[in-house]
Amino acid sequence: MLGVDLGSYSLKYCLSRKKRDMTFAIEKTGDFIHNGEMSADGNIRSSDSMANTIRNVWKKNRLSREICLSYYHPRMVVQNISLPEMSASELENALRWEAGSIITGEDRFQIGWEILGKADGKMEILFTATPAAAVAEYLSLFKTAGIRVEAMEPHALSLIRGFLGLHPAFSRDTSLVLVETGFRKSTILYFENGKLVFVRYFGWGLQKIWEVLKESHGLLPAEILEMFKRGSISEDIPYQMEEAIAQAASDLLSEINRSFSFFLNKFGEHSLKNCFLVGGGAGLLSLRSYLVNNLNIALNDPSGPPPAPSLENMRLLPAIGVSLWS
Repeated sequence: MLGVDLGSYSLKYCLSRKKRDMTFAIEKTGDFIHNGEMSADGNIRSSDSMANTIRNVWKKNRLSREICLSYYHPRMVVQNISLPEMSASELENALRWEAGSIITGEDRFQIGWEILGKADGKMEILFTATPAAAVAEYLSLFKTAGIRVEAMEPHALSLIRGFLGLHPAFSRDTSLVLVETGFRKSTILYFENGKLVFVRYFGWGLQKIWEVLKESHGLLPAEILEMFKRGSISEDIPYQMEEAIAQAASDLLSEINRSFSFFLNKFGEHSLKNCFLVGGGAGLLSLRSYLVNNLNIALNDPSGPPPAPSLENMRLLPAIGVSLWS
């Protein structure tokens, strides 16, 4: 299936094929920057222009017209809740009420849920909710581009499925933390014993480093892009990048430490045994070194069986994950 990860800065795609032995092969990947046609608040600024861009990319790369879509919206909710046991219809009503209490100012939602377990008359539920208008806007975008969306799911679910697809050893009886750094936002996710327990989004991205290089060092976009590319293959980078990371990444460090402290207090020391840096920041070696040197918790390196969980695949995890949707 062709999986598409629609972000606020770029669109990434992955075509994967499941094998008979229950593993999978990655057959094609790619991405493109959509020039700010989607704003930072999740709304599409120019639907017709963006649809035309997508149409051209699909034609050039001969991509499938049927996709599974991974999406993020700033008002999206992904969380675990506990409720008394009830019927499916009662549960849907309860979750819609819950969504309304969290996402204020909206009266229609796209919701989904999975019952993770039942005990003592209560249900533990993984619950997702997004304003229905945002979902309709995404569907309309791809319809205009001549592409059919077969299924949609929140970014966090695609992220964890993509990681587990590349690291099947973590699927059972283990815990892991993913720190995903993108261009405009970052995600911290905690997974334990087959359950997505915690997801948190915050407004730090590689754009912060870009802005320091532009404003403090007067570098042009082409020079900054070249510096980012160089930083993905070597830690031997110009002093401007080192200074920009030290200045901009302190906020990222604070956000990670804040979440790590919460995990330690809530779940115990075992929760931080397996921590991975993924997303665009995983490929920026100097950023990784900065975090490793300033965090008390080690960041693990990607490893595992084919398809190799390379740094490039770490950047494409949501697209890989949604391509495995079934």
